[in-house]
Amino acid sequence: MYTKIMFRRAGFGLLLLLFLQGLPAQSSGKFIKQVEQDSFTLYFALPVSMKAEEARVKFEPDFTYHDYEGAPGRDQVTMNFSLFTKEDPVKQIERIEFQAGQESFTTKNVSFLYLEKNGRKWHTRFSALVPVSAYRAVLEKAESTVFEIHAEKRTFIVPGNRKWRKSAGIVAEYLTNQ
Repeated sequence: MYTKIMFRRAGFGLLLLLFLQGLPAQSSGKFIKQVEQDSFTLYFALPVSMKAEEARVKFEPDFTYHDYEGAPGRDQVTMNFSLFTKEDPVKQIERIEFQAGQESFTTKNVSFLYLEKNGRKWHTRFSALVPVSAYRAVLEKAESTVFEIHAEKRTFIVPGNRKWRKSAGIVAEYLTNQ
């Protein structure tokens, strides 16, 4: 009888161990996609939604990076982002400042992509080029990341939230190991 119980416990433990080994610790697929192209690799960090402090504004950035030798603009990351507002829509961005710990970076060339109204909310989409060094600093110092968006005499302060910190940590680790 004792032997039967021991074999059952051992069998259950072995099944549990095999099951847990198949589970990933953290799934990067929720945060970053990698697409192999003919001559380069495309990395796409999926959007993360964050709220601005002062206004009813939601900021949702995503980042695209082409990794291949000799690529023009290889030292830059494309940041596409959405601003969702309940008040007047944002149509122009003067600059975006990235605070990452003691470091600060500014991107001034922000392009307007489109504007649409969804119910009572405005959705504006923009695009900007960000230096890879700034992007990596923001990822590595995610716990202290703040995005400051200067738009049409309004400033939106957007601190990185828990989902941003988790995403940034996984994306940074993923890009470091590629």
